[in-house]
Amino acid sequence: MSENDPNTVDRLKRLDTPAVSDALDRLEISGRVTHLRQLTTEQRIAGRVLDRQARHRHGAGRTAQAAPITIPTGLNPGDTYRLAFVTSTTRDATSTDINDYNAFVTAAANTQATLAALATTWTAITSTAAVEARANTNTFQASAGGSNGVPIFLMNGTQLVTGYDSLWDGDINVPLNVTEAGTAPQHLGFVWTRTEVNGFNALPLGAGALFVAIGASFDAGSN
Repeated sequence: MSENDPNTVDRLKRLDTPAVSDALDRLEISGRVTHLRQLTTEQRIAGRVLDRQARHRHGAGRTAQAAPITIPTGLNPGDTYRLAFVTSTTRDATSTDINDYNAFVTAAANTQATLAALATTWTAITSTAAVEARANTNTFQASAGGSNGVPIFLMNGTQLVTGYDSLWDGDINVPLNVTEAGTAPQHLGFVWTRTEVNGFNALPLGAGALFVAIGASFDAGSN
């Protein structure tokens, strides 16, 4: 292309920055273009400028961070489902007020922008003397006058149970071991639910019992 070509600027106007960048990528030409000759002092740079896509190569750059999955794969438009997670943080179990535990899990969920944007209600899968876990989460089985409900998924997109009957039959499909961030919890051990496998309370939270009823959330086949 001659610098005296009257169509030079017009031709440059039709080029997008990403088009040139993609061409360089396909040709595996790294680096950048420098020392471009100035063609005019009377006009501004021609061409549209668009956002570019950053790309890390050969393992360089930051490690990709996990994020909660709020729309699991395999669902159809209009399908209803629920999400569950184990909190990445812990608290004591001395309160007798179920609202304290609901506030705790809600605060954990709201640390994730993706979950906070859902503007939904989060409740704890746990029991106090006054409120059973199945009542607190509105997951009554069909045998208890409810329905089979909807499937429940973990924050990594894995299905925890197919419905409420499955949630309280003593045999969940997979371990409930994914946090609100979509990652594995850093704390090890049991998660205190003070709840029987059928959703009833057992030595409820805040009761001051010597023995703690627990659910092994990290073990499939347990509640």
